Amino acid sequence: MTEDFFDINFPGYAPLEITLKTPDDFLKVRETLSRIGVASRKEKTLFQSCHILHKQGRYFIVHFKELFALDGKGADFSDNDLEITLKTPDDFLKVRETLSRIGVASRKEKTLFQSCHILHKQGRYFIVHFKELFALDGKGADFSDNDLERRNTIAKLLGDWGLVDIKNPELHENLAPLNQIKIIAHKEKSEWELVQKYNIGTKRN
Repeated sequence: MTEDFFDINFPGYAPLEITLKTPDDFLKVRETLSRIGVASRKEKTLFQSCHILHKQGRYFIVHFKELFALDGKGADFSDNDLEITLKTPDDFLKVRETLSRIGVASRKEKTLFQSCHILHKQGRYFIVHFKELFALDGKGADFSDNDLERRNTIAKLLGDWGLVDIKNPELHENLAPLNQIKIIAHKEKSEWELVQKYNIGTKRN
């Protein structure tokens, strides 16, 4: 049963409680956790993932996002988030327009279904698959591994074109083949019907 001090509103959430062999092991575990996390090999930087928490005589292993949530700060418990930085704020519109020309095509009808969007949230930017946006709205969305790989590939293309930098790219190395993605040249845009399955900023019932 989740205790009151773990009041985290996340489906299926339960704290991970542990016991220590001896009380002295607390410091050993804390030091060990400081050496475990997500690495940026290029910069030789390690971002610690978890901490040991001592609460009311009990011990828990907690992800740093759980600590943010306990502090009343927003935290999305997904390691799949693909965060980016822009070269300049003006590039937001460039990225948005470019994404409108990348997706899955019906060549017979010359229709392109846009796969991904750029999302601006609390001063940060993310590349998100349209199914992730449906999920954020609390609607059912079957976000498959292939959808994730297609999103990663599209974000990598934006990076290769110099439009964005991907944060922690080592987390998003699973890619889809380029033949699964249609890119329409800007000069051919008028020849295609561009369809968004999700419209950011539109209130959905």
